[in-house]
Amino acid sequence: MKKIFFVTGATGFVGSNLVRRLHEDNGEALFFLLARDKKGSSAEERVNKLFPGAYTIKGDVCLGSNLGISSKDISLLNNLLDDHEFELWHAAGEISFDEASFDETFLVNFYGTKNVVEFCKKIGIKRIHYVSTAYVAGDRQELDENRQIAYEKEDFVGQKLRNPYEESKLKAEIYLKKEGEKLGLNVTCYRISVAVGRYENGSANNFSGYYNFCKIIVLNDHMQNGFKTFKPVEMWVPEDATVNIACVDWMVDLMVKISKKNESAGEVFHISNPDPPRASWLMEKSLKVLGKFGIYVDGIKIFTYKHLKKRIIKIPESPLERMILYYQDYAKSQLRFDNTNVQKILGCLPKHPQIDEKLIERLLGFALSRNFGRPVKKILSEKLSV
Repeated sequence: MKKIFFVTGATGFVGSNLVRRLHEDNGEALFFLLARDKKGSSAEERVNKLFPGAYTIKGDVCLGSNLGISSKDISLLNNLLDDHEFELWHAAGEISFDEASFDETFLVNFYGTKNVVEFCKKIGIKRIHYVSTAYVAGDRQELDENRQIAYEKEDFVGQKLRNPYEESKLKAEIYLKKEGEKLGLNVTCYRISVAVGRYENGSANNFSGYYNFCKIIVLNDHMQNGFKTFKPVEMWVPEDATVNIACVDWMVDLMVKISKKNESAGEVFHISNPDPPRASWLMEKSLKVLGKFGIYVDGIKIFTYKHLKKRIIKIPESPLERMILYYQDYAKSQLRFDNTNVQKILGCLPKHPQIDEKLIERLLGFALSRNFGRPVKKILSEKLSV
């Protein structure tokens, strides 16, 4: 039976890499890619730019239980369902840590997921793959030491959810699990950590997460050249804190391999680096590499500590400091992600390629060559407050 892959978020960073990887193993399959009009480009233009000749389904996960899909395309899908093995990959999502974006983030991540489930129910799709985040684990500093490991089998254990992104993704997971059991859906959840560019050349089509830290440094470089010079920002991180970055091509390869296993249905998998870099190392190397590219990096000083009985709480004195402190929670994390389910289903725990200074150079070199995906004027005009 021929396969059909229906993919949401196919023009996004993880989604576009996922489609490529699925196509490698399923060259004869049909791909239906959900996309919306955006920034003057039609849905078809956005899809064909990445996947020439692919079938575009114009719609939006936020537009109700039909996902804003035309009656013509709904009929097409219904006609194909009986003769094809249908899989839906839900990779659409909104990454925002800003409380001001709470409504929009919940609309996409939580209500969008509810709409996808309703759509599957109407069409008769039984197999769903959901791309979530490992950071539904939240901030566990207030919990006991045994809770510093996030297990694949758990969802809410009392952790502090730090922003709308974490909260909306966790609620979407819980909803999917509950509705999936009730409706007889076969749902697999992939909790990814911090996705960065492809290992070989650092390429990416979205620059959030880890890149936001670096983007702030670039913004400060522009400010130093044309605006007020601020005193250096001190960033304090624990010696053993890590940032779980992983190359997107490694991530999607792992997801596709897991998806082929029938026993993956009903399970949750951490798609995370088993050996993540220390936060202090990553930030220091990132500053060093940005400096090599001529970016002013003296505005930030990294300090480490073994034990800090009291959290450092201070009022930010500059726009740069406000932005840096906004992301500091992720640099202080001592959280580890359990990979038991991954190891069990694949028979081993796949290693991530080595993260070294050369990789950081490839990642940031590519990001700078694309100006982090934004026009220079856009970066200079971005709000300097959080």
